[in-house]
Amino acid sequence: MKVFAVLAVGLCLAAPVRAAEDVPITTKSPEARALVQSCLSHIDNVHIGEAVAALKKAIELDPDLATAHALLATLSPPDEAKKEIALAQRNIGKVSAAERVQIEGLAAGIAGDNAKARKLQQTLVEVAPGDFRAHNALGTTALGDRDFKKAQAEFERAIELNPEAAGAYNLLGYTYAGQNDYEKAAETFRKYAQIAPQEPNAHDSLAEVLMNGGHLAESEAEFQKALAIDPKFAQAWAGIAQTRLLRGDARGADEALQREKKTDERPVAVLNAEILVGMSKLVQGKPEACWKKLDEVVAKSKKEGTGQRFGTPGFKARLMTREGEAAAAAKIVRSDLTQTQKADLPAGFRTGVQRFLLGEQVRSSAYAGHPDEAAKALEQLEAATKPVAQVAFNASVLQNARGLVALARGDAKGAVEAMRGCLEADFNCQYDLVRAQEQAGDAGGAAATREAFFRVPRRGIEYVYLWKKLGGRPAPRVAAKPDGE
Repeated sequence: MKVFAVLAVGLCLAAPVRAAEDVPITTKSPEARALVQSCLSHIDNVHIGEAVAALKKAIELDPDLATAHALLATLSPPDEAKKEIALAQRNIGKVSAAERVQIEGLAAGIAGDNAKARKLQQTLVEVAPGDFRAHNALGTTALGDRDFKKAQAEFERAIELNPEAAGAYNLLGYTYAGQNDYEKAAETFRKYAQIAPQEPNAHDSLAEVLMNGGHLAESEAEFQKALAIDPKFAQAWAGIAQTRLLRGDARGADEALQREKKTDERPVAVLNAEILVGMSKLVQGKPEACWKKLDEVVAKSKKEGTGQRFGTPGFKARLMTREGEAAAAAKIVRSDLTQTQKADLPAGFRTGVQRFLLGEQVRSSAYAGHPDEAAKALEQLEAATKPVAQVAFNASVLQNARGLVALARGDAKGAVEAMRGCLEADFNCQYDLVRAQEQAGDAGGAAATREAFFRVPRRGIEYVYLWKKLGGRPAPRVAAKPDGE
């Protein structure tokens, strides 16, 4: 499981506990309540399709079920999200105090009010101190901030409240992985598998840290275990595709991605898989095939009403910049920014896409040799990032952009200094750092950054693309195997 997910994941990490300790679910339908409870468990273990289906059935039984509408809003495309959160808020007067806090927190996240969402997360713990999900929510936010001490404390508190809360073990494992303690992370994910042997996500998470350690064959084996437990656990196929690309098996990767598309047939999931198919083509040295595939995704997204129609052009632009087409990429980003601004979207979704696109506007303008345009976009990115700067990845993107502007102005040493403030896991910034160090004449520094990039394979096919551009070569392993394997 990728660790940074929608806010709902943090609020809803669930396993069976005494109902008196949960935030209540206000409804006259016991069956609807049971369906929402099952949704929480599905979200915990990253069964998003099943969670959506359970919520829709619950709403059929009780159209006024505010919690179900709020949760569904967090899992829906932007157009549907606006409708669902409005329905949740319309019925918020009928729910308990704790439930109201939880719904208002989700609504604040969708509205892009980060400060309010954070405050309400803390309030939820105060009004429902025995609800382990509330502690998982705080831990998830702390993990995003790279406040590992606080994250660990919250996840351990969740486990203390409910020793069977499998999702807390999952996030605790990612807390260790975020500190590059992959042995401890693997140990924690194995505990997750013991607690929830029926859940494929435990093996998916273990597979990810094995990949981080460079144990590619073993990683694929764990992804395969996830699918053996649940053949519908589609994201494991993307993990398999990546391990195969890292081992030079492009054909096997493409086969895995085709299996992913057939496993989860929700429109949003199919389009996400199509993006990965395009990325795989680029890894194989077929940029035109990648551009065509990404354009098809945008066209289908417009027809289906999914969120990929926003941001995907900017993602294409980033890849085009990497392929030496920065001037054309800059035009695409500007167009995507305009379309996003005009669209009737939830504010949280819009501002998130805008931050991403502003970062890509800086990148494409800088690589195209237009420092003034890059600096103007950076100024906008600075303002857009300020409300969410405590989120570590947002701060990393900003450092990357500052470095790119310095590089465009001919200050390679200043670029290196700025990019050294990026996260190790921000592989786009680490790639740019290598190039900046090379331009600064620091061959040794560039070699060290490149080696660090190779040493820890990060999840995502875009990582493989950049790995290959930096000179990565297929190999079964690139690091020692963790203890216990």
